[in-house]
Amino acid sequence: MLKEQESQLKKLKVTLPKFMLQMLQGCLVGLLLVLTLIGSKTLFDPNRFPVLEVKIIGDLRFQDKDQIQTVLLTELSKGFYGLSVNRLKKNLLSLSWIQASEVKRVWPDAVQVELIERKPLVIWNQTGLISSEGDLFVAKHNKEMASLESLPKLDGPEGRHSLVWQNYLVMEKVLEPMGLKISKLTLSPRGSWEINLENNLKIILGTREVLPRLRRFVRSYDKLTSQRPNQIAYVDLRYTSGMAVGWGNNVSWLGRG
Repeated sequence: MLKEQESQLKKLKVTLPKFMLQMLQGCLVGLLLVLTLIGSKTLFDPNRFPVLEVKIIGDLRFQDKDQIQTVLLTELSKGFYGLSVNRLKKNLLSLSWIQASEVKRVWPDAVQVELIERKPLVIWNQTGLISSEGDLFVAKHNKEMASLESLPKLDGPEGRHSLVWQNYLVMEKVLEPMGLKISKLTLSPRGSWEINLENNLKIILGTREVLPRLRRFVRSYDKLTSQRPNQIAYVDLRYTSGMAVGWGNNVSWLGRG
Protein backbone atom coordinates (compact mmCIF):
# COMPACT_ATOMS: atom_id res chain seq x y z
CA MET A 1 0.00 0.00 0.00
CA LEU A 2 2.79 2.38 0.98
CA LYS A 3 4.65 1.65 -2.22
CA GLU A 4 1.57 2.50 -4.27
CA GLN A 5 1.18 5.87 -2.49
CA GLU A 6 4.83 6.72 -3.03
CA SER A 7 4.43 5.86 -6.71
CA GLN A 8 1.39 8.14 -6.99
CA LEU A 9 3.23 11.02 -5.34
CA LYS A 10 6.12 10.63 -7.73
CA LYS A 11 3.74 10.73 -10.65
CA LEU A 12 2.12 13.87 -9.21
CA LYS A 13 5.47 15.62 -8.96
CA VAL A 14 6.30 14.65 -12.50
CA THR A 15 3.00 15.69 -13.97
CA LEU A 16 2.61 18.96 -11.97
CA PRO A 17 3.86 21.82 -14.19
CA LYS A 18 6.84 23.80 -12.92
CA PHE A 19 5.03 27.14 -13.12
CA MET A 20 2.31 25.81 -10.79
CA LEU A 21 4.93 24.78 -8.23
CA GLN A 22 6.42 28.26 -8.39
CA MET A 23 2.95 29.80 -8.04
CA LEU A 24 2.22 27.69 -4.96
CA GLN A 25 5.54 28.66 -3.42
CA GLY A 26 4.82 32.33 -4.09
CA CYS A 27 1.40 32.04 -2.47
CA LEU A 28 2.90 30.45 0.61
CA VAL A 29 5.55 33.21 0.91
CA GLY A 30 2.89 35.89 0.42
CA LEU A 31 0.69 34.29 3.06
CA LEU A 32 3.56 34.24 5.50
CA LEU A 33 4.30 37.91 4.82
CA VAL A 34 0.66 38.87 5.37
CA LEU A 35 0.54 36.93 8.64
CA THR A 36 3.81 38.57 9.73
CA LEU A 37 2.53 42.05 8.93
CA ILE A 38 -0.71 41.42 10.78
CA GLY A 39 1.23 40.09 13.76
CA SER A 40 3.66 43.01 13.73
CA LYS A 41 0.88 45.57 13.51
CA THR A 42 -0.82 43.98 16.50
CA LEU A 43 2.43 43.68 18.45
CA PHE A 44 3.41 47.33 17.95
CA ASP A 45 -0.09 48.67 18.59
CA PRO A 46 0.28 50.90 21.72
CA ASN A 47 -3.41 50.39 22.50
CA ARG A 48 -2.97 46.61 22.73
CA PHE A 49 0.41 46.65 24.46
CA PRO A 50 0.72 49.97 26.32
CA VAL A 51 3.35 50.90 28.90
CA LEU A 52 1.46 51.03 32.19
CA GLU A 53 4.32 51.53 34.62
CA VAL A 54 7.58 53.48 34.57
CA LYS A 55 10.13 52.95 37.31
CA ILE A 56 12.86 55.59 37.59
CA ILE A 57 15.97 54.70 39.59
CA GLY A 58 18.51 57.34 40.59
CA ASP A 59 19.18 60.17 43.02
CA LEU A 60 18.16 63.23 41.02
CA ARG A 61 18.74 66.57 42.71
CA PHE A 62 19.19 69.14 39.97
CA GLN A 63 17.65 67.71 36.79
CA ASP A 64 14.25 69.21 35.94
CA LYS A 65 11.67 66.44 36.40
CA ASP A 66 9.36 67.96 33.77
CA GLN A 67 12.10 67.59 31.14
CA ILE A 68 12.49 63.92 32.02
CA GLN A 69 8.73 63.41 31.77
CA THR A 70 8.59 65.07 28.35
CA VAL A 71 11.34 62.79 27.00
CA LEU A 72 9.68 59.70 28.46
CA LEU A 73 6.18 60.44 27.19
CA THR A 74 7.39 61.03 23.64
CA GLU A 75 8.81 57.51 23.39
CA LEU A 76 6.58 55.56 25.80
CA SER A 77 3.45 56.61 23.90
CA LYS A 78 4.55 54.15 21.19
CA GLY A 79 3.77 51.20 23.44
CA PHE A 80 5.74 48.44 25.13
CA TYR A 81 7.08 46.91 21.90
CA GLY A 82 7.01 50.06 19.79
CA LEU A 83 9.37 52.15 21.89
CA SER A 84 13.05 52.34 20.96
CA VAL A 85 15.24 51.65 23.98
CA ASN A 86 18.33 53.11 22.29
CA ARG A 87 16.57 56.29 21.19
CA LEU A 88 15.13 56.81 24.66
CA LYS A 89 18.59 56.41 26.23
CA LYS A 90 20.04 58.90 23.74
CA ASN A 91 17.30 61.47 24.39
CA LEU A 92 17.76 61.18 28.15
CA LEU A 93 21.50 61.73 27.75
CA SER A 94 20.75 64.96 25.89
CA LEU A 95 19.44 66.45 29.15
CA SER A 96 22.09 68.71 30.66
CA TRP A 97 22.31 67.05 34.08
CA ILE A 98 22.22 63.41 32.97
CA GLN A 99 25.62 61.70 32.84
CA ALA A 100 24.46 58.13 32.15
CA SER A 101 21.18 56.32 31.45
CA GLU A 102 20.00 52.73 31.15
CA VAL A 103 16.57 51.65 29.86
CA LYS A 104 15.03 48.20 29.79
CA ARG A 105 11.61 46.67 29.22
CA VAL A 106 10.10 44.71 32.12
CA TRP A 107 7.50 42.31 30.76
CA PRO A 108 4.55 42.60 30.38
CA ASP A 109 3.91 46.38 30.58
CA ALA A 110 6.65 48.22 32.48
CA VAL A 111 9.82 50.14 31.65
CA GLN A 112 12.73 50.67 34.04
CA VAL A 113 14.88 53.78 33.65
CA GLU A 114 18.12 54.23 35.59
CA LEU A 115 19.66 57.70 35.60
CA ILE A 116 22.96 58.99 36.96
CA GLU A 117 23.20 62.72 37.51
CA ARG A 118 26.33 64.77 36.97
CA LYS A 119 28.18 65.88 40.10
CA PRO A 120 29.30 69.51 39.64
CA LEU A 121 32.62 70.37 41.28
CA VAL A 122 33.45 73.83 39.94
CA ILE A 123 31.85 76.77 38.12
CA TRP A 124 33.33 77.71 34.75
CA ASN A 125 33.20 81.35 33.58
CA GLN A 126 30.20 82.06 35.83
CA THR A 127 27.67 80.24 33.65
CA GLY A 128 29.04 76.74 33.05
CA LEU A 129 29.74 73.81 35.33
CA ILE A 130 32.44 71.14 35.28
CA SER A 131 31.51 67.72 36.62
CA SER A 132 33.59 65.23 38.58
CA GLU A 133 34.28 63.56 35.21
CA GLY A 134 35.76 66.79 33.82
CA ASP A 135 32.78 67.41 31.51
CA LEU A 136 31.71 70.99 30.83
CA PHE A 137 27.96 71.56 30.69
CA VAL A 138 25.48 74.39 30.94
CA ALA A 139 22.33 73.73 32.93
CA LYS A 140 19.03 75.53 33.11
CA HIS A 141 18.93 77.49 36.36
CA ASN A 142 16.64 76.22 39.10
CA LYS A 143 16.28 76.88 42.82
CA GLU A 144 18.41 73.87 43.73
CA MET A 145 21.40 75.42 41.95
CA ALA A 146 21.63 78.15 44.60
CA SER A 147 23.53 75.60 46.69
CA LEU A 148 26.30 75.58 44.04
CA GLU A 149 27.27 79.23 44.49
CA SER A 150 29.95 78.27 47.01
CA LEU A 151 31.75 75.99 44.52
CA PRO A 152 35.26 77.01 43.39
CA LYS A 153 35.31 79.24 40.31
CA LEU A 154 37.45 78.65 37.25
CA ASP A 155 37.84 81.44 34.70
CA GLY A 156 39.64 81.36 31.38
CA PRO A 157 39.39 81.78 27.61
CA GLU A 158 36.67 79.80 25.86
CA GLY A 159 37.82 76.34 24.87
CA ARG A 160 40.48 76.20 27.60
CA HIS A 161 38.30 74.70 30.35
CA SER A 162 40.04 71.33 30.21
CA LEU A 163 43.49 72.90 30.75
CA VAL A 164 42.27 75.06 33.64
CA TRP A 165 40.44 72.10 35.18
CA GLN A 166 43.51 69.85 35.05
CA ASN A 167 45.71 72.55 36.58
CA TYR A 168 43.13 73.15 39.29
CA LEU A 169 43.28 69.47 40.32
CA VAL A 170 47.09 69.51 40.47
CA MET A 171 47.23 72.82 42.34
CA GLU A 172 44.73 71.58 44.92
CA LYS A 173 47.05 68.65 45.61
CA VAL A 174 50.06 70.96 45.99
CA LEU A 175 48.19 73.17 48.49
CA GLU A 176 46.56 70.32 50.39
CA PRO A 177 49.38 69.73 52.94
CA MET A 178 49.00 73.33 54.14
CA GLY A 179 45.23 73.00 54.50
CA LEU A 180 44.67 75.61 51.78
CA LYS A 181 41.76 75.52 49.34
CA ILE A 182 41.27 77.32 46.04
CA SER A 183 38.21 79.54 45.79
CA LYS A 184 39.07 80.83 42.31
CA LEU A 185 41.61 79.96 39.61
CA THR A 186 42.05 82.32 36.67
CA LEU A 187 43.88 81.91 33.38
CA SER A 188 44.13 85.26 31.60
CA PRO A 189 43.92 85.60 27.80
CA ARG A 190 47.70 86.18 27.84
CA GLY A 191 48.31 82.88 29.69
CA SER A 192 48.95 84.26 33.18
CA TRP A 193 47.76 82.20 36.19
CA GLU A 194 46.30 83.59 39.39
CA ILE A 195 44.86 81.83 42.46
CA ASN A 196 42.47 83.13 45.08
CA LEU A 197 42.40 81.04 48.26
CA GLU A 198 39.47 80.59 50.61
CA ASN A 199 41.37 82.61 53.25
CA ASN A 200 41.31 85.60 50.82
CA LEU A 201 45.01 85.34 49.95
CA LYS A 202 45.87 85.91 46.29
CA ILE A 203 48.73 84.04 44.60
CA ILE A 204 50.12 85.51 41.37
CA LEU A 205 52.00 82.84 39.39
CA GLY A 206 52.58 84.42 35.98
CA THR A 207 52.93 82.51 32.72
CA ARG A 208 55.99 80.26 33.27
CA GLU A 209 57.02 77.57 35.75
CA VAL A 210 53.62 77.80 37.36
CA LEU A 211 53.78 74.65 39.49
CA PRO A 212 57.41 75.16 40.68
CA ARG A 213 56.42 78.67 41.77
CA LEU A 214 53.40 77.36 43.62
CA ARG A 215 55.55 74.78 45.42
CA ARG A 216 57.93 77.60 46.35
CA PHE A 217 54.99 79.40 47.92
CA VAL A 218 54.07 76.29 49.92
CA ARG A 219 57.62 75.96 51.25
CA SER A 220 57.52 79.60 52.39
CA TYR A 221 53.97 79.61 53.73
CA ASP A 222 54.80 78.92 57.38
CA LYS A 223 57.38 81.71 57.37
CA LEU A 224 54.93 84.11 55.75
CA THR A 225 52.08 83.45 58.15
CA SER A 226 54.31 83.52 61.22
CA GLN A 227 55.01 87.21 60.62
CA ARG A 228 51.47 88.53 60.30
CA PRO A 229 48.88 85.73 60.46
CA ASN A 230 45.81 86.28 58.26
CA GLN A 231 47.06 89.71 57.09
CA ILE A 232 48.65 88.79 53.76
CA ALA A 233 46.79 90.31 50.81
CA TYR A 234 48.79 88.68 48.01
CA VAL A 235 52.00 86.87 47.10
CA ASP A 236 53.59 87.62 43.73
CA LEU A 237 55.83 84.74 42.60
CA ARG A 238 56.84 86.12 39.20
CA TYR A 239 60.45 86.38 40.30
CA THR A 240 63.35 83.94 40.00
CA SER A 241 64.99 84.84 43.31
CA GLY A 242 62.07 85.42 45.64
CA MET A 243 58.58 86.84 45.95
CA ALA A 244 56.77 90.10 46.62
CA VAL A 245 54.33 90.00 49.52
CA GLY A 246 51.47 92.45 49.91
CA TRP A 247 50.33 93.34 53.43
CA GLY A 248 47.25 95.46 52.92
CA ASN A 249 48.59 98.57 51.13
CA ASN A 250 52.20 97.71 51.85
CA VAL A 251 54.53 95.48 49.83
CA SER A 252 57.62 93.74 51.17
CA TRP A 253 60.26 91.51 49.59
CA LEU A 254 60.92 87.98 50.74
CA GLY A 255 64.01 86.19 49.49
CA ARG A 256 63.69 82.90 47.69
CA GLY A 257 62.34 80.18 50.00
